[in-house]
Amino acid sequence: MAMEQAPPSRWKPFGKDLPLIDLPLFRPVIRPDDPRIEQVRQALFEGDPLADEVSEWIAQDPSREPIFAQAVHRGIDSIPNPPPVLHRFFASVDKDPPWLDRQLVSKGTECLLRAGPIGHASLGSVSLLSGYLSLGAVKPLMATRALLEQTRRRLAETAQFVVEISRSKDLSRFSSGFRAALLVRMGHAKLRLALRQKGDWKRELWGEPINQHDMLATVLEFSTVYITGLTLQGYLLTQSEREAIMHLWRYLGWVLGVREELLPRSFREGVELGLIVSLTEKGPDEDGKKLAQALVGTSQLIHRDRLGKWLGWLRTQNNRALSRIALGPRAMKALGLEVDPSALWVFIAFSSIEAIRSAIFRLLPGGMHLEREIRGRLMAWSTAQELEGKPPWFVSTDDDK
Repeated sequence: MAMEQAPPSRWKPFGKDLPLIDLPLFRPVIRPDDPRIEQVRQALFEGDPLADEVSEWIAQDPSREPIFAQAVHRGIDSIPNPPPVLHRFFASVDKDPPWLDRQLVSKGTECLLRAGPIGHASLGSVSLLSGYLSLGAVKPLMATRALLEQTRRRLAETAQFVVEISRSKDLSRFSSGFRAALLVRMGHAKLRLALRQKGDWKRELWGEPINQHDMLATVLEFSTVYITGLTLQGYLLTQSEREAIMHLWRYLGWVLGVREELLPRSFREGVELGLIVSLTEKGPDEDGKKLAQALVGTSQLIHRDRLGKWLGWLRTQNNRALSRIALGPRAMKALGLEVDPSALWVFIAFSSIEAIRSAIFRLLPGGMHLEREIRGRLMAWSTAQELEGKPPWFVSTDDDK
């Protein structure tokens, strides 16, 4: 763990103001002396040492890239006399953490499949949008310009990452989801190195690029915040299913390089950590607002292209209302987003239909299996349409499906 040091200016002292995000369904109480507050603060200065070491090794000789890729896809044992730097990295990820429950991971991936398209709505309109509230976390995104200039493509790639995870059942070592996670982790390490070397990264303002704090926040966005978005849309989840999704992302966070002691062990812990992050976040600057506007605009274009102007308008209104209800008025105002009051009625209609549909599938014999097959295929198909036949950089053409 990094030595204690003064926080970057993006850090707001705990309890100084209301949280930017007020999850409407869950309001835990956090004491000012909670030790997790200091853990989260110090995480702003921490990177991912094992992945950073590999990234620096590859940067010294780019021809080493295929060696790393081979170890990802075939295992470290497929490489004769692997260099120590690779051996250290794969010795870590190839050994399951003692708390891992593969059956619980499988249950979590099944929940992602059954959520189908509304899972994508939760991901885009709630999870990703909440990340743009962080002044520091958006800086690496703006540095690449990808999410601003190729928003539609990058959103489709994020959705495809979730598809790869959901298809991988228990996320075994050589599943496409596990391998995609390793490649995403290395992509983060490469960008972290590039930003450090560029010379204009403001560590005193933002902390380390793609630091442990922001990686933890991303895990929370894909788990706790995602679950909140599903629930608000009327999708029925039992407590055990919520915990399965949390366990899935606890494991994925570990694979992605988040320190084990930072990761939430339950949905309740996830909500508590999310509140700590929100209470200590000063809020977005113009970069966050630009990304939010690009995200909302892209969502609108996608639906108009595919479903027609009228139905696309309904879906866009529903997603806007979902963002407003899930994140709260302070967050929407901070991002410079407005919601048409009529969108609330669209959202009520959509969520009511979803609640009825979800209940019917649960009551029908074999209904949950049928729901998984139909909605899982629909989720994969819609993402493939957005990718236009070009697979994401973290998925090779020979990946298992």
